[in-house]
Amino acid sequence: MGRVLTISLTSEQETELIHHHKKRDNHVLRQRCQIILLKASGHKTSDICQIVGIKSQNQVNRWKRRYKNDYTTFGIAVLLFAAFNAIGKSFVEEAESKMLFSILL
Repeated sequence: MGRVLTISLTSEQETELIHHHKKRDNHVLRQRCQIILLKASGHKTSDICQIVGIKSQNQVNRWKRRYKNDYTTFGIAVLLFAAFNAIGKSFVEEAESKMLFSILL
């Protein structure tokens, strides 16, 4: 059996994720919030893939890892940054654009 990637959320983080999952129009952000919430509640990665409708377990683990490692610095915006990866920016370059993204939230 491989490593189990777990995550613990504060009540504030959980509240924020639930709010963005239920209230935002951005499907990508809602899906990523749901991934983090499900992972924090102890769901297996394969189950999360079925629930949110994605095929890649790596994608689930990547978002969990990114949230866990970068939330303190970037807040909920960390789940938005890579939505702009398609234009070829690195995560650091995207992080420099944090103020722009905070306007979107």
